[in-house]
Amino acid sequence: MLKVPLEQLLLWMDEIHAAYASQSPGETISSMKYYEAAISTKARKSKMKSQPASQSLKERILLLERQGKIESGEGEGDGQR
Repeated sequence: MLKVPLEQLLLWMDEIHAAYASQSPGETISSMKYYEAAISTKARKSKMKSQPASQSLKERILLLERQGKIESGEGEGDGQR
């Protein structure tokens, strides 16, 4: 079950309807299943955006250095990382 505030749900339904109307002029959405699928997609994307990254940039750089995918920057520049 999705936990989406009513105001957000109504906003998404308006967006979905507007997108459908622009792609299919004169057509109508005849099933709530169409909205259900589109809302599920929007909710999943919204959740992904709100979750913090699993690795910091520094952690990612260290991992790539250990894997040999990038060269270590040690001893170069001002030494800050």
